[in-house]
Amino acid sequence: MTTFEEIFKIKKHYTTTILFKKVYDAAAVDFFIGKYFAASSCPNKSYDYQSQLKELAKIDPGLFQILETFLNDWKSFDYNDTDPITGNYHSLLFDFIENLEKWADGKTIK
Repeated sequence: MTTFEEIFKIKKHYTTTILFKKVYDAAAVDFFIGKYFAASSCPNKSYDYQSQLKELAKIDPGLFQILETFLNDWKSFDYNDTDPITGNYHSLLFDFIENLEKWADGKTIK
């Protein structure tokens, strides 16, 4: 299955409406997150996933931005800073988790 086919499957299953309420498919959300990190972190420069990433951004711009922010923060993190206050990667993770929880708040995810 190609990446475009996988993106199509995410789009197809990402949300449904049940009794006038939007319901997110947990497996599709999980796959969305996995595809984002796989496409964004691919070390093989001969693959260009920009068009697939644009499609993911269209499916859920809010979640996409959370992932984008986390990845950019992670890439710019100074691993050589051993100061327990300024060099603490935990704040990156806590912010990421907090942003995911805010995104999920009020949503029905099954």
